[in-house]
Amino acid sequence: MIINSEILSYAFWEDQNGVLMSSPLFADGTADDENSLAVEDWQAMDELSIIQHEELDRIISIFS
Repeated sequence: MIINSEILSYAFWEDQNGVLMSSPLFADGTADDENSLAVEDWQAMDELSIIQHEELDRIISIFS
């Protein structure tokens, strides 16, 4: 399952090891797989807005 978030401009999925991964979305809605990153490795989380934090929490709960 892949979830595209317009609020965060990222696609999210679980890899084969159960790690929640992310990739930035291009303007056409496709994922930039060359720049994928585990969500746990995201930096500057304090720069996310409240709405973005809520969206990320919602996505994490779906994969939990």
